[in-house]
Amino acid sequence: MAKVPATPVAQSEPVAPVVEPTLERAPVNDPLSLAAKPTPDATQRSPMGVDGEESVDDILAELNAINLEGEDDTSLGDPDKVVELMHEGNALISAGQPEAALAKYNESLKFAEEEGDPEVFFNMGIAYKAKGELAKAAAEYERALELTPQDAEALNNLGNIRKDQKKYDEAIGHFESSIKIFPDNPNTHNNRGLLNAPEKELSEAVETAMGVIAY
Repeated sequence: MAKVPATPVAQSEPVAPVVEPTLERAPVNDPLSLAAKPTPDATQRSPMGVDGEESVDDILAELNAINLEGEDDTSLGDPDKVVELMHEGNALISAGQPEAALAKYNESLKFAEEEGDPEVFFNMGIAYKAKGELAKAAAEYERALELTPQDAEALNNLGNIRKDQKKYDEAIGHFESSIKIFPDNPNTHNNRGLLNAPEKELSEAVETAMGVIAY
């Protein structure tokens, strides 16, 4: 999936002009990567019927075993459905409808792998941020990072959430982790650098206050 640029951050915010990556990334859950269903092992089959062929009972037993295996196997998911619903959610985000987008993302998780899908969690973080629900946005980025801890964009976005929550030490940590993974992203460097401004202003204020007291 090609990414769609996210809306630039307002100038009043102490962050870079573009703090969040775009909404879509490369296609997720490539069907070619899914493990093939196991097939019955010929060495473990029951004895052959007449003329070296399997008996009808043996064939029916094997087919029944395969059907039962398919019913129990829910971990493969439906990657095409996940991608389809993600596209629909991303279109809703672009249209300014984050609540409707979240409904699509949540629906897509029903077709994802058992552990979830980091791309879906990433986009849910964007949707919650658009709604102003920072705690939920942070939780979604953390879910994405549990599955893909080297995701520089998720780390950058989580850093912006922590900055907005005034958790500056956490924000700096996330920005620096992102920079280690993707050192060529100027936005993350800018986000990290801007967090030095409050510290500098506080230091200057303390020095001024100490000078007044000494005087």
